[in-house]
Amino acid sequence: DLHLSIRRQRQMCIRDSINSYWDLVASQENVRVGEKSLESTRALLEQTRVQYEVGVVSKVEVIQAEAGVANSEFNLIVAKNDYMNAQDRLIANVLGNSLQANTDLRFTPTDNPPYVGVDPVNVEKAVENAFKNRPELDSADKRVQQGEVALRFAKNQRLPRFDVNFEYRTTGTVGTVQDTIFSGFPGYTPPTNTGGFGDTFDYYYQRGGPRELSALGIVSIPIGNTTARKNVSRARIQLRQAESQITQLEQNIIVSVRRSARGLLASAQGVEAAERRRIAAAEQLRAEEIRLEHGESTPFDVLQRERDLVDAESQKISALQAFRVSQATLQREEGTILSDRNVVIEQVRELD
Repeated sequence: DLHLSIRRQRQMCIRDSINSYWDLVASQENVRVGEKSLESTRALLEQTRVQYEVGVVSKVEVIQAEAGVANSEFNLIVAKNDYMNAQDRLIANVLGNSLQANTDLRFTPTDNPPYVGVDPVNVEKAVENAFKNRPELDSADKRVQQGEVALRFAKNQRLPRFDVNFEYRTTGTVGTVQDTIFSGFPGYTPPTNTGGFGDTFDYYYQRGGPRELSALGIVSIPIGNTTARKNVSRARIQLRQAESQITQLEQNIIVSVRRSARGLLASAQGVEAAERRRIAAAEQLRAEEIRLEHGESTPFDVLQRERDLVDAESQKISALQAFRVSQATLQREEGTILSDRNVVIEQVRELD
């Protein structure tokens, strides 16, 4: 069914677009983290240079701070390149075949709601929604219905056949009367209609020519009829295959919904764990900077804490992205991804 096929394609398209959008959001956040890290390492380098000029630290500490700035610059370059690649992936999903080599289009993500947690998924309800909304099941149901019709038709072909044919007609024969072998029979009355070929039409439609009604009945009793029996067996096998496909599809849906529900909960827990690590890393960096101000630490130790914070923030960004993708995946498995985003597909008609 064309409509069901389009529904399935649109569900996949919406899911891919959502994933591309959150990929873009994550890339944008990584750029922000990279810029913040570069700003911090540059500030540390300036501080270290001042300390070197007053003889508090050695030249080695300055070199280490310079290496930290170079590392931050490198990471920022990579993050910006990833951001542009994410732009292209989203643009390709949105434009499809309309994408050209000179397409000049950029998206600025604005929808990035804060994480507020997630409730455990009611798997039974989710599976029920999937059975009701997944277009694959609708297509499988139609194949079963078609198989049932084909089986009934095949069984019908094994039965005896009785055909009745009725005919009702009138004649339009005119012309000069000719002697026949019946001319001399007693009671024979020859036709009285005379005229030429041109009178035939008028006589047929207007002068009430003779009417004839005939009926023909034919009874066909198949003997052997191996072809019909083979067709019944074939139709029955095809019906069973269609029914088994529904069973297999339902099992696959149950597994995928259960997996998506676990994935959503795991990704939510991952976000919370990543946030705890980010908070701890930020506090460790703040403490290390205070120690550096009091001469109890070195720029190298501060850079190490800075890298830990960047890594923790990147981990949280990835965890948030995985959480958003898991939400879209569960909606796709439930078959509600279109309705949840108010996407309506009008009934389509196949062209001749």
